[in-house]
Amino acid sequence: MGLPKELNTIEDKVNDNEKITVQDELTLIFVTLSVKDSSKEKILKRVCSVLKKIDYIAEYRRVVIDSLISFQIENFVKTKEEQDKLNEVVCMQMSVEELFVQTELEYQFDSGYDQGIKEGVKKGKKENEDEIIMNMLENFADDEFIVKVTNCSWEHLQELKTKFLESK
Repeated sequence: MGLPKELNTIEDKVNDNEKITVQDELTLIFVTLSVKDSSKEKILKRVCSVLKKIDYIAEYRRVVIDSLISFQIENFVKTKEEQDKLNEVVCMQMSVEELFVQTELEYQFDSGYDQGIKEGVKKGKKENEDEIIMNMLENFADDEFIVKVTNCSWEHLQELKTKFLESK
């Protein structure tokens, strides 16, 4: 599929209120880079009209898209008035410094979220193992059998045994 056809597909998605993919975002850039000079202004206008309708592109990706397209507008759109009009659509909303700060915060959030999930899974697994051991104690399982089946330490088994006996 040629890039102008892909642009048609992206325009259709946006007009149908479908979310575009990161691949579609890249296509918006490549379509403006790949067309010949004679039709570049027309393609830039189409891409800008698509971008105007999209407000959910991640900010750090939007800055990259906007800056690349803005550069092309400056070089390939003939009149200053038309350049200003198109640049209104693709004006960068963040400075590069703000972009890096936001990207770092997003990374820290994602890392913290992932770490929280790992710790939650680990804690849930431990609680489940302890519950199994308590059930085995309740059913009079032998200590050696419990250690062998659950792979818990002798010390941990003794702690759970004490807890078990106190609950009775």
